[in-house]
Amino acid sequence: AAAYRELIAALRDPASVDRPRLGNLLKLVLAAGGDIHLLAPLCALAEAALRAGLPELCAECERPLQRAEANGVVLTAGWVQSIPRLLAGCAAAAGRSDEAELAYERSIAASRSGPAPVELAIALFEIARLRAGRGADDDAARARSDLGEALAIARELELQPLAREAQGLAESLPL
Repeated sequence: AAAYRELIAALRDPASVDRPRLGNLLKLVLAAGGDIHLLAPLCALAEAALRAGLPELCAECERPLQRAEANGVVLTAGWVQSIPRLLAGCAAAAGRSDEAELAYERSIAASRSGPAPVELAIALFEIARLRAGRGADDDAARARSDLGEALAIARELELQPLAREAQGLAESLPL
């Protein structure tokens, strides 16, 4: 439950995340090894670290997330989160944009074929943000396309904060 409280705090206000507490919780989860029952809390902590801008904690989450994905785990149970999307976020936080883009694409493909429309919308928004920030030749056009789909899903599911963020990013892209 503590992992989800940290995630909720990070979603409300990333600056409010207690970095030492988050780090201690992460150490406890990682000390348990590869217990599949702790995968969802690990993902919650990884998401909180991403939202709070703590790349050093994201890096600690990568190896167990990579193991889970290598073993065929794509989505967590309970609070549904996409393992490839979190790996993409970790890669992006470490400045590995090409690796992040590939992981976002895996997340998007998995979310399209599964029951995870919220994860699909988030992954589409995050890959658009990555592409918009990178600024390669076709990145703006691809980001616009991704944002169009993310916005449609966010509006349909009434995900107001995501819709606002996606709309803001779309408005900031060059024509």
